[in-house]
Amino acid sequence: MKKSIQLIILTFSFILSMQVSAIPITSEAIITNPASTDNLWSYSHLEPNPVISSSAFYYTSTSQFAGATHQGYVTGSYGPWSSGSDSFSGTGGTRSSHIFETYIMSAINQTVRLGAGGDDGHSIFVDDAFTTDMVTVGSNSYAAGAGYAVTALRILTMEAFVPYKITLAGANYGGPLGYWFSMVGTTEQGADWHGSVSDAYKISMNATGDFNTGNTIPEPTTLALILLGLAGIGYKRKTK
Repeated sequence: MKKSIQLIILTFSFILSMQVSAIPITSEAIITNPASTDNLWSYSHLEPNPVISSSAFYYTSTSQFAGATHQGYVTGSYGPWSSGSDSFSGTGGTRSSHIFETYIMSAINQTVRLGAGGDDGHSIFVDDAFTTDMVTVGSNSYAAGAGYAVTALRILTMEAFVPYKITLAGANYGGPLGYWFSMVGTTEQGADWHGSVSDAYKISMNATGDFNTGNTIPEPTTLALILLGLAGIGYKRKTK
């Protein structure tokens, strides 16, 4: 009897470990212990997630995937849309949550457009908040969340040197998964730019929000004050 109980416990533990270690992302290897989290996304997974009701479902609150377990980090550089976007693909699952999170920080004040799409539902959160604001491009309007093969868009106005948490929350109803995420903006010279987060104009990316601001370029006002201070010191020394 004792041996039977031990065997049941061992079997249950093995099944549980298999579930925890199952990582459905196959477009790239999961990085579990990176030397740096620069230009990486944090990846979390939950399966099954009963709130996912169809391929048209998308999240409107982070509480809907609060049970997702952190698996490691990914670059987003090897998926089917990686030539101009962050992209992730894999075996998927049944009613599974795939949560990609990172932090971004701009060296200038700028407004950017965040975009996402793929298979199945997908939502864009900023600082863990969803928005019902629509984004109009041409004659079309887009929400911050969408279902299978429908683009989701969101506008983000960034203040210089302020970090923002970005979440791409995927809701896979079934079958293979595939998601993309990109950013669009305009340079200070008026030129349009588009691409993955790591290629965004004057924007830094870090999966844990660990930005080394000690080496950042001072803002114009701060720089002017520093130069005035140095000029004052030089004048004082000259008149002595």
